[in-house]
Amino acid sequence: MIAANNICIIETLTIPAGYYALDCMAKKAQIEFLHTVWQEPGKFLIIAKGSEADIEESYRAGVLAAGKFLIDSALIINIDRRILTALDSSSKQTPDCLLIAEFSTASRALQSCDRMGKTVYIDFREIHLCKSLHGRAFAVLGGCLSDLEAAAITGEKDFSAPVQIFANPSPELTASLGR
Repeated sequence: MIAANNICIIETLTIPAGYYALDCMAKKAQIEFLHTVWQEPGKFLIIAKGSEADIEESYRAGVLAAGKFLIDSALIINIDRRILTALDSSSKQTPDCLLIAEFSTASRALQSCDRMGKTVYIDFREIHLCKSLHGRAFAVLGGCLSDLEAAAITGEKDFSAPVQIFANPSPELTASLGR
């Protein structure tokens, strides 16, 4: 397990291109793959982490290998650790307010969440990347109303649909999250 806060995301238009990019990335430098999944409709998502030098080198190799099949990509140095936790689990705390945002790609989601988390204090309740969403992603953030409003302003250029902020979310809404 690599202890680093540096990640790269590569999304390809085809599954073979995704596997080829993954292979090239793995051969280029020592990195750890966090997510390597195909998604609907026939796309491929790679998220890897490593030291700054290794992740930059692997990222360049993956982008080059994806070529014309690259949909989107991102290199995030020193990503907010809470984002990595939210990719694998859901927060069970009941928040004062919720913000739900949708993104056109996983790359945009992670870049935007990182910017929002570095701007104001928010709880990354869950982040869903492209699972049965035709390549889209969404994030559920918790916090106080003023922080979520500031987060919405920070991330607004990345959203693919209007965000929704819920003040005092109902128990039914919070129970429906994380499914």
